[in-house]
Amino acid sequence: METDESKWAASPKALLIGVGLTAIAYLALLLPSDAVDAYVKEDGVIEWIGALGLFAASGCCFWMAHRSRGRWGGIKRLAVLGLAIVFFFGGGEEISWGQRVLGFETPEELSEANAQDETNVHNLKIFDDFLSIERLFQLFWIAFAVLIPIICALAPNVRRWVGNFLPIMPLTVAILLIVNQLFGIGFEALLDANPSLFESEYPLEQARFEVTESVISVLLAAGTAAIAVRLRSAPQPRTVD
Repeated sequence: METDESKWAASPKALLIGVGLTAIAYLALLLPSDAVDAYVKEDGVIEWIGALGLFAASGCCFWMAHRSRGRWGGIKRLAVLGLAIVFFFGGGEEISWGQRVLGFETPEELSEANAQDETNVHNLKIFDDFLSIERLFQLFWIAFAVLIPIICALAPNVRRWVGNFLPIMPLTVAILLIVNQLFGIGFEALLDANPSLFESEYPLEQARFEVTESVISVLLAAGTAAIAVRLRSAPQPRTVD
């Protein structure tokens, strides 16, 4: 049986709103230097938006793992629980587990192994440029939130099969994630060609990356919330593993 969340199709209204909000996120880089610095710095506005987005996605997944009892099969419930843990870990890593907010020191052993002397995993020196946490996260969201929804939208049989084991992101989110990447690349090229438009003590590449990453997090939160709403309003019969 086709899972209810797999019925999500691209919504023109949602796409328009998403594109508009994404554009605003990048246009903020054109603000005066003090505003841009506050926007993209460590524990700045855009980083906290991204962290809260991942925490929200985690909360939605934890809720679905509980709510889906008797409606989804065991494998699918384990998958959504795994997503909850991944999103929670990502949110904590984004803000170094609140280190700068709470003001605690990095443990000595971790400080020596961390490239930025922070309480997090993604900056550990053992992760090189190829096998970095950022790269692994990128592969994750591309597969889970872009490739799978698009393939499932094009192939109903695949959608029915995948829906038995994994919650399927709305196609709208997949499209907006692609749009976000295009916005990021295009905006960085624009500001690189017109350096007078960007005033900040932070490098343009870093600032653009922070915006792109946070938009991804917000879109993942929106997608998981959409699935949760579907689960609540249209309960599913239990699937067989």
